[in-house]
Amino acid sequence: MQDFADQGFALVGGRVDYVSSERVRVLVYRPGQHLIDVFFLPREAASSIATMVRREGYALEPVVLGGQGAVVVADLDASESARLIGFLGAARWTSSPSGRGNAMHHRREGL
Repeated sequence: MQDFADQGFALVGGRVDYVSSERVRVLVYRPGQHLIDVFFLPREAASSIATMVRREGYALEPVVLGGQGAVVVADLDASESARLIGFLGAARWTSSPSGRGNAMHHRREGL
């Protein structure tokens, strides 16, 4: 997991949540007074969200992080969401040793 606090996106936690009936990992970032959830999705769910969707003030933005489908859910304007997505995309992600596709770990370059 990566904390982007120096860039204005503090990592405030993580949780296990549900998408349909599947357990998924979620990272939570806080830019200012907002919260952004990054859901790591099972393959089936990831493929069902092909483009960004706006609904009730929230944007659901599909991304791929280390080959894993994910969705960034935020109530930010598009430019702020794009900044976090850029930071997440530049990070190096690897699958967990257990082989579960939705259990992701982050590794920083040089560590």
